[in-house]
Amino acid sequence: MIVVPIEPTFASFRNGARAALARNLGPGLVKFVQRDSAQTQLSFVSPDSHVLTGGREAQAHDAVTTSSRVPRVSKTFLSLGERVAVHRDTGVWDALYRVLFRLTHGEPRLLEVATDRDVRPLSLFDAAVRRDVHKMHAFVRFREARARDGESVWVAFYEPDHRVADRAAPLFVDRFGGTRFVLATPDVTLFWNTIALQRGPGSPDEAAARAAFDEDTRHEDGVADLFRTYYESIFNPARVNPRAMRAEMPVRFWKHLPEAQSVPRLLKEATERKNSMIEPRALEPRAEPPIDGDTTDLARAALSCAVCTHSKSASQTVFGQGPTDARLFVVGEQPGDEEDLKGLPFVGPAGRFFDSLLAEAGVLRERLYLTNAVKHFTWEPRGKRRLHVRPHASSVRACRPWLDAELARVRPKVILCLGTTAAQSFLGPGFRLNQALGKWLPQSWAEGFLVSYHPSAILRMPEGPLRDAARAVFINDLVRASALAESDGTRS
Repeated sequence: MIVVPIEPTFASFRNGARAALARNLGPGLVKFVQRDSAQTQLSFVSPDSHVLTGGREAQAHDAVTTSSRVPRVSKTFLSLGERVAVHRDTGVWDALYRVLFRLTHGEPRLLEVATDRDVRPLSLFDAAVRRDVHKMHAFVRFREARARDGESVWVAFYEPDHRVADRAAPLFVDRFGGTRFVLATPDVTLFWNTIALQRGPGSPDEAAARAAFDEDTRHEDGVADLFRTYYESIFNPARVNPRAMRAEMPVRFWKHLPEAQSVPRLLKEATERKNSMIEPRALEPRAEPPIDGDTTDLARAALSCAVCTHSKSASQTVFGQGPTDARLFVVGEQPGDEEDLKGLPFVGPAGRFFDSLLAEAGVLRERLYLTNAVKHFTWEPRGKRRLHVRPHASSVRACRPWLDAELARVRPKVILCLGTTAAQSFLGPGFRLNQALGKWLPQSWAEGFLVSYHPSAILRMPEGPLRDAARAVFINDLVRASALAESDGTRS
Protein backbone atom coordinates (compact mmCIF):
# COMPACT_ATOMS: atom_id res chain seq x y z
CA MET A 1 0.00 0.00 0.00
CA ILE A 2 1.33 3.43 -0.98
CA VAL A 3 0.37 6.25 1.42
CA VAL A 4 0.00 9.76 -0.02
CA PRO A 5 -0.09 12.47 2.70
CA ILE A 6 -1.88 15.61 1.49
CA GLU A 7 -3.24 18.87 2.84
CA PRO A 8 -7.07 19.04 2.92
CA THR A 9 -7.20 20.98 -0.35
CA PHE A 10 -7.95 19.97 -3.91
CA ALA A 11 -4.63 21.45 -5.10
CA SER A 12 -2.71 19.19 -2.73
CA PHE A 13 -4.76 16.16 -3.77
CA ARG A 14 -4.12 17.01 -7.40
CA ASN A 15 -0.35 16.93 -6.88
CA GLY A 16 -0.49 13.64 -4.99
CA ALA A 17 -2.84 12.10 -7.57
CA ARG A 18 -0.50 13.09 -10.41
CA ALA A 19 2.39 11.34 -8.64
CA ALA A 20 0.31 8.20 -8.11
CA LEU A 21 -0.96 8.15 -11.69
CA ALA A 22 2.59 8.67 -12.99
CA ARG A 23 3.42 5.33 -11.35
CA ASN A 24 0.19 3.76 -12.58
CA LEU A 25 -0.96 3.03 -9.02
CA GLY A 26 -4.49 1.63 -9.05
CA PRO A 27 -7.03 2.60 -6.36
CA GLY A 28 -6.28 -0.59 -4.45
CA LEU A 29 -2.59 0.28 -4.16
CA VAL A 30 -2.81 3.86 -2.89
CA LYS A 31 -4.30 5.57 0.17
CA PHE A 32 -4.65 9.35 0.59
CA VAL A 33 -4.41 10.70 4.15
CA GLN A 34 -4.74 14.27 5.36
CA ARG A 35 -1.71 15.62 7.17
CA ASP A 36 -3.90 16.97 9.97
CA SER A 37 -5.17 13.44 10.63
CA ALA A 38 -2.23 11.38 9.36
CA GLN A 39 -1.57 9.65 12.70
CA THR A 40 -5.15 8.45 12.84
CA GLN A 41 -5.23 7.35 9.23
CA LEU A 42 -1.88 5.56 9.30
CA SER A 43 -3.16 3.21 11.99
CA PHE A 44 -5.47 1.68 9.38
CA VAL A 45 -2.70 1.12 6.80
CA SER A 46 -0.84 -2.19 6.59
CA PRO A 47 2.67 -2.39 8.15
CA ASP A 48 4.36 -2.75 4.77
CA SER A 49 2.99 0.58 3.51
CA HIS A 50 5.26 3.15 1.93
CA VAL A 51 4.93 6.91 1.73
CA LEU A 52 4.74 8.82 -1.53
CA THR A 53 5.48 12.51 -1.00
CA GLY A 54 4.44 14.80 -3.78
CA GLY A 55 5.84 12.45 -6.41
CA ARG A 56 9.45 13.31 -5.58
CA GLU A 57 10.17 10.34 -3.28
CA ALA A 58 8.69 6.86 -3.60
CA GLN A 59 9.30 3.41 -2.19
CA ALA A 60 7.06 1.24 -4.32
CA HIS A 61 6.76 -2.46 -4.78
CA ASP A 62 8.88 -3.96 -7.53
CA ALA A 63 5.71 -4.89 -9.43
CA VAL A 64 4.67 -1.26 -9.76
CA THR A 65 5.53 0.16 -13.12
CA THR A 66 6.24 3.80 -13.81
CA SER A 67 4.54 5.81 -16.50
CA SER A 68 5.60 9.24 -17.59
CA ARG A 69 2.32 10.23 -19.22
CA VAL A 70 0.50 13.34 -17.92
CA PRO A 71 -3.15 12.58 -17.03
CA ARG A 72 -5.76 14.83 -18.65
CA VAL A 73 -9.32 15.04 -17.37
CA SER A 74 -12.39 17.15 -18.12
CA LYS A 75 -13.25 20.47 -16.54
CA THR A 76 -16.33 18.76 -15.12
CA PHE A 77 -14.18 16.54 -12.92
CA LEU A 78 -11.96 19.42 -11.85
CA SER A 79 -15.00 21.52 -10.89
CA LEU A 80 -16.54 18.59 -9.01
CA GLY A 81 -13.26 17.91 -7.24
CA GLU A 82 -12.90 21.50 -6.06
CA ARG A 83 -16.44 21.39 -4.64
CA VAL A 84 -16.24 18.08 -2.80
CA ALA A 85 -12.72 18.76 -1.50
CA VAL A 86 -14.21 20.93 1.28
CA HIS A 87 -16.16 17.94 2.66
CA ARG A 88 -14.84 16.84 6.05
CA ASP A 89 -15.07 13.13 5.37
CA THR A 90 -11.48 12.10 4.63
CA GLY A 91 -12.82 9.31 2.45
CA VAL A 92 -13.52 11.94 -0.22
CA TRP A 93 -9.89 11.73 -1.41
CA ASP A 94 -9.93 8.01 -2.14
CA ALA A 95 -13.36 8.44 -3.78
CA LEU A 96 -11.93 11.14 -6.03
CA TYR A 97 -8.93 9.00 -6.94
CA ARG A 98 -11.07 5.99 -7.83
CA VAL A 99 -13.03 8.08 -10.33
CA LEU A 100 -9.91 9.87 -11.58
CA PHE A 101 -8.11 6.58 -12.24
CA ARG A 102 -11.03 5.22 -14.26
CA LEU A 103 -11.37 8.50 -16.21
CA THR A 104 -7.73 8.25 -17.26
CA HIS A 105 -7.87 4.52 -17.99
CA GLY A 106 -10.43 4.14 -20.72
CA GLU A 107 -13.64 5.55 -19.21
CA PRO A 108 -13.66 9.27 -20.17
CA ARG A 109 -17.50 9.53 -19.94
CA LEU A 110 -17.73 7.92 -16.50
CA LEU A 111 -19.20 11.01 -14.78
CA GLU A 112 -22.26 10.78 -17.01
CA VAL A 113 -23.26 7.56 -15.24
CA ALA A 114 -24.85 8.94 -12.07
CA THR A 115 -25.60 5.49 -10.66
CA ASP A 116 -22.05 4.16 -10.99
CA ARG A 117 -20.66 2.70 -7.73
CA ASP A 118 -17.77 5.21 -7.71
CA VAL A 119 -19.59 8.26 -9.11
CA ARG A 120 -22.51 8.01 -6.69
CA PRO A 121 -20.43 8.73 -3.52
CA LEU A 122 -19.00 11.87 -5.12
CA SER A 123 -22.54 13.03 -5.98
CA LEU A 124 -23.54 12.57 -2.33
CA PHE A 125 -20.47 14.49 -1.14
CA ASP A 126 -21.32 17.28 -3.61
CA ALA A 127 -24.97 17.44 -2.46
CA ALA A 128 -23.91 17.66 1.20
CA VAL A 129 -21.55 20.55 0.43
CA ARG A 130 -24.25 22.41 -1.50
CA ARG A 131 -26.69 22.00 1.39
CA ASP A 132 -24.09 23.27 3.82
CA VAL A 133 -23.48 26.39 1.70
CA HIS A 134 -27.24 26.98 1.57
CA LYS A 135 -27.56 26.64 5.35
CA MET A 136 -24.64 29.00 5.89
CA HIS A 137 -26.36 31.62 3.73
CA ALA A 138 -29.56 31.10 5.71
CA PHE A 139 -28.24 30.88 9.27
CA VAL A 140 -25.35 33.36 9.50
CA ARG A 141 -26.32 36.33 11.69
CA PHE A 142 -24.10 39.43 11.60
CA ARG A 143 -23.99 41.86 14.51
CA GLU A 144 -22.52 45.32 14.52
CA ALA A 145 -19.32 46.14 16.41
CA ARG A 146 -16.72 48.93 16.40
CA ALA A 147 -13.31 48.42 14.90
CA ARG A 148 -10.17 50.01 16.36
CA ASP A 149 -10.51 52.86 13.88
CA GLY A 150 -13.95 53.67 15.28
CA GLU A 151 -15.81 52.59 12.18
CA SER A 152 -18.54 49.96 12.09
CA VAL A 153 -17.80 46.39 11.15
CA TRP A 154 -20.30 43.56 11.05
CA VAL A 155 -19.15 40.35 12.76
CA ALA A 156 -20.55 36.83 12.56
CA PHE A 157 -19.41 33.44 13.82
CA TYR A 158 -20.64 30.21 12.27
CA GLU A 159 -19.80 26.52 12.56
CA PRO A 160 -20.47 24.80 9.20
CA ASP A 161 -20.45 21.04 8.81
CA HIS A 162 -17.78 21.31 6.11
CA ARG A 163 -15.08 23.79 5.07
CA VAL A 164 -17.51 25.89 2.99
CA ALA A 165 -16.73 29.43 4.20
CA ASP A 166 -14.85 30.37 1.01
CA ARG A 167 -17.64 28.97 -1.17
CA ALA A 168 -20.33 30.84 0.78
CA ALA A 169 -18.44 34.15 0.99
CA PRO A 170 -19.29 35.61 -2.48
CA LEU A 171 -22.95 36.03 -1.52
CA PHE A 172 -22.04 38.04 1.58
CA VAL A 173 -19.58 40.17 -0.40
CA ASP A 174 -22.32 40.93 -2.89
CA ARG A 175 -24.80 41.82 -0.14
CA PHE A 176 -22.47 43.98 1.94
CA GLY A 177 -20.78 45.78 -0.96
CA GLY A 178 -19.26 48.89 0.59
CA THR A 179 -19.67 47.74 4.20
CA ARG A 180 -16.99 45.83 6.06
CA PHE A 181 -17.67 42.44 7.61
CA VAL A 182 -15.87 39.62 9.41
CA LEU A 183 -17.11 36.07 8.96
CA ALA A 184 -15.38 33.70 11.36
CA THR A 185 -15.51 29.90 11.36
CA PRO A 186 -13.35 27.31 13.17
CA ASP A 187 -11.46 26.75 9.90
CA VAL A 188 -10.89 30.27 8.60
CA THR A 189 -11.78 33.90 9.27
CA LEU A 190 -12.75 36.03 6.29
CA PHE A 191 -12.52 39.81 6.36
CA TRP A 192 -14.12 41.97 3.67
CA ASN A 193 -12.54 45.43 3.66
CA THR A 194 -14.83 46.64 0.78
CA ILE A 195 -12.01 46.03 -1.74
CA ALA A 196 -10.73 42.50 -1.23
CA LEU A 197 -11.59 39.43 0.82
CA GLN A 198 -8.77 38.56 3.21
CA ARG A 199 -8.23 35.20 4.93
CA GLY A 200 -6.96 34.56 8.43
CA PRO A 201 -6.83 31.80 11.05
CA GLY A 202 -10.12 30.34 12.28
CA SER A 203 -11.79 31.21 15.58
CA PRO A 204 -12.92 28.71 18.22
CA ASP A 205 -16.07 30.65 19.15
CA GLU A 206 -17.93 33.94 18.76
CA ALA A 207 -16.13 35.60 21.67
CA ALA A 208 -12.78 34.96 20.01
CA ALA A 209 -14.10 36.30 16.72
CA ARG A 210 -15.12 39.58 18.39
CA ALA A 211 -11.98 39.89 20.50
CA ALA A 212 -10.29 42.14 17.93
CA PHE A 213 -13.01 44.77 18.34
CA ASP A 214 -14.02 47.17 21.06
CA GLU A 215 -16.79 46.24 23.45
CA ASP A 216 -19.11 48.85 21.93
CA THR A 217 -22.03 46.72 20.74
CA ARG A 218 -24.79 49.28 21.12
CA HIS A 219 -26.59 48.03 18.02
CA GLU A 220 -26.31 44.34 18.79
CA ASP A 221 -29.47 44.00 20.85
CA GLY A 222 -31.44 45.97 18.27
CA VAL A 223 -30.34 43.67 15.45
CA ALA A 224 -31.12 40.55 17.48
CA ASP A 225 -34.52 41.96 18.41
CA LEU A 226 -35.19 42.67 14.74
CA PHE A 227 -34.57 39.03 13.82
CA ARG A 228 -36.79 37.86 16.68
CA THR A 229 -39.59 40.30 15.81
CA TYR A 230 -39.56 39.34 12.14
CA TYR A 231 -39.57 35.61 12.86
CA GLU A 232 -42.42 35.89 15.36
CA SER A 233 -44.44 37.96 12.87
CA ILE A 234 -44.23 35.27 10.14
CA PHE A 235 -44.66 32.30 12.48
CA ASN A 236 -47.93 30.57 11.60
CA PRO A 237 -49.29 28.63 14.60
CA ALA A 238 -51.89 26.93 12.39
CA ARG A 239 -49.18 25.19 10.33
CA VAL A 240 -46.70 24.13 13.00
CA ASN A 241 -44.65 21.06 12.16
CA PRO A 242 -41.81 20.74 14.72
CA ARG A 243 -40.18 17.82 12.89
CA ALA A 244 -40.02 19.71 9.60
CA MET A 245 -38.85 22.85 11.44
CA ARG A 246 -35.94 21.00 13.04
CA ALA A 247 -35.05 19.37 9.74
CA GLU A 248 -34.83 22.75 8.02
CA MET A 249 -33.32 24.59 11.01
CA PRO A 250 -31.43 21.97 13.08
CA VAL A 251 -31.22 22.59 16.82
CA ARG A 252 -27.42 22.75 16.73
CA PHE A 253 -27.68 26.04 14.78
CA TRP A 254 -30.02 27.67 17.30
CA LYS A 255 -27.25 29.02 19.53
CA HIS A 256 -26.21 31.37 16.71
CA LEU A 257 -29.78 32.45 15.78
CA PRO A 258 -31.38 35.22 17.86
CA GLU A 259 -34.85 34.24 16.65
CA ALA A 260 -34.37 30.64 17.80
CA GLN A 261 -34.75 31.86 21.38
CA SER A 262 -38.43 32.44 20.60
CA VAL A 263 -39.06 28.99 19.13
CA PRO A 264 -39.80 27.06 22.38
CA ARG A 265 -42.29 29.72 23.48
CA LEU A 266 -43.94 29.91 20.05
CA LEU A 267 -44.33 26.13 19.92
CA LYS A 268 -45.80 26.09 23.42
CA GLU A 269 -48.30 28.84 22.56
CA ALA A 270 -49.17 27.53 19.08
CA THR A 271 -52.35 25.64 20.03
CA GLU A 272 -53.74 28.51 22.07
CA ARG A 273 -52.95 31.04 19.34
CA LYS A 274 -54.53 28.85 16.68
CA ASN A 275 -57.72 28.58 18.71
CA SER A 276 -57.79 32.33 19.28
CA MET A 277 -57.62 32.84 15.51
CA ILE A 278 -60.69 30.66 15.04
CA GLU A 279 -62.91 31.58 17.98
CA PRO A 280 -63.51 35.29 17.20
CA ARG A 281 -64.90 34.37 13.78
CA ALA A 282 -67.47 32.12 15.47
CA LEU A 283 -68.58 35.05 17.61
CA GLU A 284 -69.03 37.47 14.71
CA PRO A 285 -72.60 38.45 13.85
CA ARG A 286 -73.85 36.10 11.15
CA ALA A 287 -77.11 37.65 10.07
CA GLU A 288 -79.07 35.45 7.69
CA PRO A 289 -81.51 36.66 5.03
CA PRO A 290 -85.06 36.42 6.46
CA ILE A 291 -87.38 33.92 4.86
CA ASP A 292 -90.30 36.32 4.67
CA GLY A 293 -90.55 39.99 3.73
CA ASP A 294 -89.58 42.13 0.78
CA THR A 295 -86.30 43.75 -0.22
CA THR A 296 -86.74 46.41 2.47
CA ASP A 297 -86.75 43.69 5.12
CA LEU A 298 -83.65 42.17 3.51
CA ALA A 299 -81.84 45.50 3.61
CA ARG A 300 -82.73 45.98 7.27
CA ALA A 301 -81.48 42.50 8.20
CA ALA A 302 -78.25 42.96 6.22
CA LEU A 303 -77.29 45.98 8.31
CA SER A 304 -76.16 43.68 11.14
CA CYS A 305 -74.21 41.24 8.93
CA ALA A 306 -70.46 41.18 9.63
CA VAL A 307 -69.33 37.82 8.28
CA CYS A 308 -66.62 39.14 5.95
CA THR A 309 -63.53 40.92 7.25
CA HIS A 310 -64.26 44.03 5.14
CA SER A 311 -67.41 44.79 7.12
CA LYS A 312 -65.27 46.05 10.01
CA SER A 313 -63.71 48.86 7.97
CA ALA A 314 -66.85 49.85 6.06
CA SER A 315 -69.17 52.55 7.40
CA GLN A 316 -72.29 50.51 6.74
CA THR A 317 -73.90 47.80 4.62
CA VAL A 318 -74.96 49.11 1.20
CA PHE A 319 -77.87 47.03 0.01
CA GLY A 320 -79.63 46.90 -3.33
CA GLN A 321 -82.23 49.46 -4.38
CA GLY A 322 -85.09 49.43 -6.87
CA PRO A 323 -88.63 48.16 -7.46
CA THR A 324 -89.34 44.60 -6.39
CA ASP A 325 -91.00 43.94 -9.74
CA ALA A 326 -88.03 45.16 -11.79
CA ARG A 327 -87.49 43.05 -14.88
CA LEU A 328 -83.85 44.11 -15.33
CA PHE A 329 -81.53 43.21 -12.43
CA VAL A 330 -78.14 45.02 -12.56
CA VAL A 331 -75.25 43.71 -10.42
CA GLY A 332 -72.04 45.67 -9.83
CA GLU A 333 -68.90 44.80 -7.89
CA GLN A 334 -69.12 46.60 -4.55
CA PRO A 335 -69.96 50.03 -3.08
CA GLY A 336 -67.44 52.84 -3.50
CA ASP A 337 -66.43 55.57 -1.08
CA GLU A 338 -69.53 57.75 -1.61
CA GLU A 339 -71.86 54.76 -1.60
CA ASP A 340 -70.36 53.65 1.71
CA LEU A 341 -71.01 57.06 3.28
CA LYS A 342 -74.53 57.48 1.87
CA GLY A 343 -75.67 53.88 2.12
CA LEU A 344 -76.96 53.83 -1.48
CA PRO A 345 -75.67 51.95 -4.57
CA PHE A 346 -74.34 53.63 -7.70
CA VAL A 347 -74.21 57.23 -6.40
CA GLY A 348 -70.45 57.90 -6.71
CA PRO A 349 -68.45 58.95 -9.80
CA ALA A 350 -69.03 55.59 -11.51
CA GLY A 351 -72.71 55.78 -10.58
CA ARG A 352 -73.10 59.23 -12.09
CA PHE A 353 -71.33 58.05 -15.25
CA PHE A 354 -73.67 55.08 -15.28
CA ASP A 355 -76.64 57.45 -15.16
CA SER A 356 -75.35 59.30 -18.23
CA LEU A 357 -74.96 56.00 -20.12
CA LEU A 358 -78.49 54.98 -19.11
CA ALA A 359 -79.83 58.25 -20.50
CA GLU A 360 -77.93 57.75 -23.75
CA ALA A 361 -79.35 54.22 -24.05
CA GLY A 362 -82.85 55.42 -23.24
CA VAL A 363 -83.15 53.26 -20.11
CA LEU A 364 -84.84 54.58 -16.98
CA ARG A 365 -82.96 53.98 -13.74
CA GLU A 366 -86.24 53.87 -11.84
CA ARG A 367 -87.15 50.64 -13.62
CA LEU A 368 -83.94 48.84 -12.61
CA TYR A 369 -83.02 46.94 -9.48
CA LEU A 370 -79.41 47.96 -8.71
CA THR A 371 -77.22 46.00 -6.32
CA ASN A 372 -73.64 44.76 -5.82
CA ALA A 373 -72.08 41.34 -5.42
CA VAL A 374 -70.39 42.59 -2.22
CA LYS A 375 -72.33 44.78 0.18
CA HIS A 376 -69.43 46.46 2.00
CA PHE A 377 -66.79 48.91 0.76
CA THR A 378 -63.35 47.30 0.51
CA TRP A 379 -60.56 49.85 0.77
CA GLU A 380 -57.05 50.69 1.96
CA PRO A 381 -55.81 54.05 3.28
CA ARG A 382 -53.84 56.26 0.89
CA GLY A 383 -53.08 59.45 2.76
CA LYS A 384 -56.46 60.97 3.64
CA ARG A 385 -58.22 59.02 0.91
CA ARG A 386 -59.86 55.59 1.05
CA LEU A 387 -58.66 53.79 -2.04
CA HIS A 388 -60.86 51.10 -3.58
CA VAL A 389 -59.47 47.55 -3.41
CA ARG A 390 -60.90 44.60 -5.30
CA PRO A 391 -62.83 42.43 -2.80
CA HIS A 392 -61.56 39.02 -1.84
CA ALA A 393 -63.28 35.92 -3.15
CA SER A 394 -64.23 35.10 0.47
CA SER A 395 -66.24 38.34 0.63
CA VAL A 396 -68.02 37.48 -2.62
CA ARG A 397 -68.95 34.09 -1.18
CA ALA A 398 -70.06 35.61 2.14
CA CYS A 399 -72.43 38.03 0.37
CA ARG A 400 -73.85 35.47 -2.03
CA PRO A 401 -76.82 34.48 0.25
CA TRP A 402 -77.97 38.12 0.20
CA LEU A 403 -77.70 38.28 -3.58
CA ASP A 404 -79.69 35.05 -3.86
CA ALA A 405 -82.32 36.49 -1.53
CA GLU A 406 -82.62 39.63 -3.69
CA LEU A 407 -83.04 37.52 -6.81
CA ALA A 408 -85.72 35.46 -5.09
CA ARG A 409 -87.66 38.60 -4.15
CA VAL A 410 -87.31 40.43 -7.47
CA ARG A 411 -87.44 37.43 -9.86
CA PRO A 412 -86.07 39.45 -12.83
CA LYS A 413 -86.30 38.46 -16.45
CA VAL A 414 -82.78 39.67 -17.29
CA ILE A 415 -79.59 39.90 -15.23
CA LEU A 416 -76.87 42.32 -16.35
CA CYS A 417 -73.50 41.84 -14.60
CA LEU A 418 -71.13 44.79 -14.63
CA GLY A 419 -67.52 43.61 -14.55
CA THR A 420 -65.66 40.42 -13.65
CA THR A 421 -66.40 40.28 -9.90
CA ALA A 422 -70.16 40.52 -10.45
CA ALA A 423 -70.06 37.73 -13.03
CA GLN A 424 -67.81 35.56 -10.85
CA SER A 425 -70.36 35.76 -8.02
CA PHE A 426 -72.64 33.75 -10.32
CA LEU A 427 -70.27 31.78 -12.53
CA GLY A 428 -67.31 31.12 -10.23
CA PRO A 429 -63.70 32.38 -9.99
CA GLY A 430 -62.75 30.90 -13.36
CA PHE A 431 -64.87 33.38 -15.31
CA ARG A 432 -62.97 35.86 -17.52
CA LEU A 433 -64.66 38.95 -18.93
CA ASN A 434 -62.97 38.84 -22.32
CA GLN A 435 -64.36 35.34 -22.94
CA ALA A 436 -68.03 36.32 -22.59
CA LEU A 437 -68.31 40.08 -23.08
CA GLY A 438 -71.67 40.93 -24.65
CA LYS A 439 -72.76 37.28 -25.00
CA TRP A 440 -76.00 35.81 -23.71
CA LEU A 441 -74.90 33.08 -21.31
CA PRO A 442 -76.89 29.95 -20.40
CA GLN A 443 -77.81 29.74 -16.70
CA SER A 444 -80.77 29.11 -14.40
CA TRP A 445 -81.32 32.45 -12.65
CA ALA A 446 -83.17 34.38 -15.36
CA GLU A 447 -84.25 34.21 -18.99
CA GLY A 448 -81.35 36.40 -20.07
CA PHE A 449 -77.88 36.74 -18.55
CA LEU A 450 -75.45 39.29 -20.00
CA VAL A 451 -71.99 40.48 -18.87
CA SER A 452 -70.62 43.91 -19.79
CA TYR A 453 -68.01 46.42 -18.64
CA HIS A 454 -68.24 48.07 -15.26
CA PRO A 455 -68.70 51.86 -15.68
CA SER A 456 -65.66 52.51 -13.47
CA ALA A 457 -63.51 50.42 -15.85
CA ILE A 458 -64.56 52.64 -18.76
CA LEU A 459 -63.82 55.75 -16.69
CA ARG A 460 -60.28 54.49 -16.03
CA MET A 461 -59.56 54.08 -19.72
CA PRO A 462 -57.65 56.95 -21.37
CA GLU A 463 -59.54 59.24 -23.68
CA GLY A 464 -59.47 57.87 -27.23
CA PRO A 465 -60.69 55.06 -29.48
CA LEU A 466 -60.41 52.34 -26.81
CA ARG A 467 -62.62 54.19 -24.35
CA ASP A 468 -65.09 55.17 -27.09
CA ALA A 469 -65.37 51.55 -28.21
CA ALA A 470 -65.95 50.29 -24.64
CA ARG A 471 -68.58 52.97 -24.12
CA ALA A 472 -70.36 51.93 -27.32
CA VAL A 473 -70.33 48.26 -26.26
CA PHE A 474 -71.77 49.12 -22.85
CA ILE A 475 -74.58 51.25 -24.28
CA ASN A 476 -75.42 48.51 -26.78
CA ASP A 477 -75.56 45.96 -23.93
CA LEU A 478 -77.89 48.26 -21.95
CA VAL A 479 -80.20 48.55 -24.96
CA ARG A 480 -80.24 44.79 -25.56
CA ALA A 481 -80.79 43.89 -21.90
CA SER A 482 -83.56 46.46 -21.51
CA ALA A 483 -85.26 45.40 -24.74
CA LEU A 484 -85.43 41.75 -23.66
CA ALA A 485 -86.55 42.68 -20.16
CA GLU A 486 -89.41 44.89 -21.38
CA SER A 487 -90.64 42.63 -24.16
CA ASP A 488 -91.92 39.13 -24.55
CA GLY A 489 -89.65 38.49 -27.50
CA THR A 490 -86.49 36.45 -27.84
CA ARG A 491 -82.92 37.51 -27.10
CA SER A 492 -81.01 39.48 -29.74
